[in-house]
Amino acid sequence: MSDHAGQVSFPGGRCQQGETAQQAACREYTEELGCSSDSMELIGSMPSLYVYASHHQVVPVLSVGDELPDIRPNVHEVEKLLWLPFEQLMQLKPQARTIQRNAIQYEASGFWIEGHWVWGATAMMLEALKLRLERLA
Repeated sequence: MSDHAGQVSFPGGRCQQGETAQQAACREYTEELGCSSDSMELIGSMPSLYVYASHHQVVPVLSVGDELPDIRPNVHEVEKLLWLPFEQLMQLKPQARTIQRNAIQYEASGFWIEGHWVWGATAMMLEALKLRLERLA
């Protein structure tokens, strides 16, 4: 996505006409990661959030599976895969970092994962997931 090129993000994209957020998430997962979502069990969604940079309302969809899928990333959409083990997710602590976008400079909250700065909507989704999992423990 040109709005978010070079940024760490989850698979995702716009819903096609007549498609639910869950259907779009499964389609985008398959398109971007080259593996079927058939073995994944949809367990729900998290509260949506508005992404100002791209003017999109994002609905994070959660699923689980029994094993890691055979991932073959779409080279036109995915530069690199990052792995975030459960234990590491639960230990993440938000940090502040100065971001420069053209003439605008601001502080953004995020995390370092595998040497990559994860911020914006992706960091917000990770933090929300972490908090939800902490409430279940």
